[in-house]
Amino acid sequence: MHLRGYGGEVDYVKARQLFSESGTPQAKNNLGLMYLNGCDGEVDYVKARELFIESGTPHAKNNLRLTHHRDIGVSIEYVAMREMLRDAGTSVSKYILGMMYRKGVGGPVNDVIARQLFNESNFSAAKKELERM
Repeated sequence: MHLRGYGGEVDYVKARQLFSESGTPQAKNNLGLMYLNGCDGEVDYVKARELFIESGTPHAKNNLRLTHHRDIGVSIEYVAMREMLRDAGTSVSKYILGMMYRKGVGGPVNDVIARQLFNESNFSAAKKELERM
């Protein structure tokens, strides 16, 4: 009610207070959106991401993915990026994930996993990378 003005005036301060006190996963997602969009306060991408992670709801995961994709405000969290690429399962995502392992982006270099991902990918650049290994 307070966030959208249903049944009364929009009151971001009250909405933020109620979401904070509630602590439910949906409330954390909504509070994260308030920080992401700067509703009655400054934009705080770091706090928004923390709340999306704590929430864990499908909506929060989607909101988190959007912040990763845009890389707004803070550096990309590579563990989550690897998870998103793994979940996508496409040839291109396997190639990108393989390159992350090959170059040690967001973790240690692992040529064994990189080679496996390149072999699973039908992307032409993956085949070229296999030749270089």
